[in-house]
Amino acid sequence: MAASRLPRRWFLPSAVVALAALFALGASVTWLVSMLEAPDTRAFAWPFVGAILACLVLTVAVPVLRTRSVPRWAGLTVPPLVGLFALVAAVAVWLLTLLLACEADGVCRPADTWQALPSFVTCGILAASGPGLAALASRPHGEWRGRFWALTAVFGLLGFAVALGAWIELGIYALS
Repeated sequence: MAASRLPRRWFLPSAVVALAALFALGASVTWLVSMLEAPDTRAFAWPFVGAILACLVLTVAVPVLRTRSVPRWAGLTVPPLVGLFALVAAVAVWLLTLLLACEADGVCRPADTWQALPSFVTCGILAASGPGLAALASRPHGEWRGRFWALTAVFGLLGFAVALGAWIELGIYALS
């Protein structure tokens, strides 16, 4: 594993991904604990264990993948696994936002959307993490790297749009 310094232009993307992953880590731990407390939902706790591990990987993924060369097996297996469990973490973030940003009776107001906007951005980042990690883990001048970056942008926008769309559809705004 050859190591190098993290280029300066990667500081901000690394920090943004790490902050989103830490936010998702908190949401995933919250859901894991709540599912373990109820006997009938313990079977559904396993995806949140994977989400916690994916969030931990994402906190250090950008600097590690930009400064070290990774083995081929890690470049092929880690991005899909982290991407899949990051989607579970995105669901955890979205559900926790729905519970916390709305009033106690579960009715959301349109003004609550601005409070939930960081969660939607986090959902977009988490949705884009699989292709993003694949792009970072691929060879620097490989033919698939550009395609992975394009997929990262598409998945990020789709993750944000799905979270926002579900917020609008399921947030059921009070018109009174």
